[in-house]
Amino acid sequence: MQAYSGQAVFIDGFDEGSNLYVPHIQLVREADLFLVMPATANAIAKAAHGIADDLLSTAIIASPGPVVIVPCMNESMWFSKVVQRNVELARAHGYHVMEPTRGIEIADLKPTFGAMPPLEQIMGTISLLLARKS
Repeated sequence: MQAYSGQAVFIDGFDEGSNLYVPHIQLVREADLFLVMPATANAIAKAAHGIADDLLSTAIIASPGPVVIVPCMNESMWFSKVVQRNVELARAHGYHVMEPTRGIEIADLKPTFGAMPPLEQIMGTISLLLARKS
């Protein structure tokens, strides 16, 4: 990701090599929007329940702006009762959880429901939220 973006990539909230004293606060402080893409069932569950045990989950909670969650998982996981409950709870907390679409399953390369929506749809959601904010 660092080579692709040309920016520093943070994966550990306690990385002593970082120039950030409290990464989960400083990384989101001036962000207009926080995008979690792709979002696993685990990331959604942590957001839904306020579990803050890694850099991603603490940054989600600390984000002052809108949080957009873009799920990407196996169809059986997406439709499981616990994931659906966590999605509804995350939405109740004000997180914007997008609906996945039909696509190719990464694990077995078979068609499934649970893939990330098209980039245009994701960008449209981001644009709408940013327009509402300003």
